[in-house]
Amino acid sequence: MAIFRRYGLLSFPNPQKVAKALKKLEFIVFVDSMPKELMWFADLVLPTPTFFEKKHTELAFCKLGEPGYNVLKARQPVPPLYDTRGWLYILMELGKRLDEKLGTKYWWLADENGNPLRPVTVDDYHEAFAKAAGLTSEELEKIPNGIWVKEVPYKPKKKYNTPSGKIEIYSNVFEKYGYNPLPKWKERYAKPSKDYPFYILTRRWAGHKHSGPVTSDNPYSLDAFPSPFCWINDGTARKLGIRDGDWVYVESPHGKIKIRAKLTKILRPDCVIVEHDFGHTFPMLRYGGKWPSESYLLPSRPEKLVKENKDWSAGAWMLETTVRVVKA
Repeated sequence: MAIFRRYGLLSFPNPQKVAKALKKLEFIVFVDSMPKELMWFADLVLPTPTFFEKKHTELAFCKLGEPGYNVLKARQPVPPLYDTRGWLYILMELGKRLDEKLGTKYWWLADENGNPLRPVTVDDYHEAFAKAAGLTSEELEKIPNGIWVKEVPYKPKKKYNTPSGKIEIYSNVFEKYGYNPLPKWKERYAKPSKDYPFYILTRRWAGHKHSGPVTSDNPYSLDAFPSPFCWINDGTARKLGIRDGDWVYVESPHGKIKIRAKLTKILRPDCVIVEHDFGHTFPMLRYGGKWPSESYLLPSRPEKLVKENKDWSAGAWMLETTVRVVKA
């Protein structure tokens, strides 16, 4: 199994169960620019450059005002430390080696007729983006803010890859295999009770992303968004004797964390919110390990219910648990 960037052990509900599953795998490769808990399970670690240690070519789309997209090639501000390689390079090289082993040419550059020419490179990736603006990669790099490309006229799609060739709201394929052909409403599995009276919701601070140490262990991000809170309705908090900034325990049937309370008027009285992205404890991290992770409060989806409902869409249950909040 290869684990690339972004998501970590604390990105998912019930991280203890995820850890047990990882221990059963024969071989794990971990690819990231920052250390995180998943490294404990890896047989091989491939460090990658950070955002500022590599070149980027990106498209930024805009549908407001003048529809179109901006093509930008960001220069490499600083050289990478040590002998690191980007995740795209690693993927391409793995793909090319699979081609050699299987006798295929999936990772080859092709001509206009689809005939393979040679193995693809990272430079080909940059050139393909620049080509969208009618430039070469070298020409695009000389334009600091990129170049604006007007959107081509919309051509309606007349046929889709479905049995009917149309957009299917009622899915005959789902029906054929015994699933609901239309979305079916189901009541929440977990509801507030005397012991656990609040729904728990999660959200992300704007300055943090995907529970990754790239931001949660970054002193600049932490300066703007320093910690998670338990957001609670101010009227509800008064009844519990909780003031703004008080330490509280948030406890679910699955776990318990200690965190500061933040009072608000705009949250429903039966809900609390705890921010995602925090809680990393890997010893190589400098800043981000002092706050708890809300992942320990959240359950994974029971396999029994997955089978009963014939719903294999996801194993996470972000919104299917309730909690209690008490002053610490």
